[in-house]
Amino acid sequence: MDFLVHEEDKEWRVTGFYGWPTVADRHLSWELLKVLEKQSTLPWLCIGDFNEILYSTEMKGGSRAQWQMNNFQAAVDECGLKDVGWEGYMFSFDNGQSGDANRQSRIDRAMSTEAWLDLFPYAKLINLDREWSDHAPIKLVFDRREACHTVKRRFKFEQIWVGEEG
Repeated sequence: MDFLVHEEDKEWRVTGFYGWPTVADRHLSWELLKVLEKQSTLPWLCIGDFNEILYSTEMKGGSRAQWQMNNFQAAVDECGLKDVGWEGYMFSFDNGQSGDANRQSRIDRAMSTEAWLDLFPYAKLINLDREWSDHAPIKLVFDRREACHTVKRRFKFEQIWVGEEG
């Protein structure tokens, strides 16, 4: 998903990104990212599941090959993207295993160009609580007031709960 946003006095671009899940194909993600970057000079936000980490500190349990992170870092640098910043639990993905088999990582993120950060200097990504999925939902907030109100959670009823004992 890639589209333009026209606001009163701002125009910018947002891309919803999903990186290839298989390591052997991950280079296609970075090639796509580079192609997308060249399509516009507007301030750009790229948000989604990149299926990769930038640094080894973004993974808990297990390890990642340095070349994988290097390839992602090189694409991010070439595209002029910077991490928007985040709040909440660091790891947005959890494989659901217990003990030594548990793997957690920060593969869901928001990155943008410096020009986009200039438009939204208080923007940040909120990693919400993971409930049913192996990924935590993410929410992008644009200003301080919205970030302050994100802590409050509305109750939502899910029909599937009727079938769950607990």
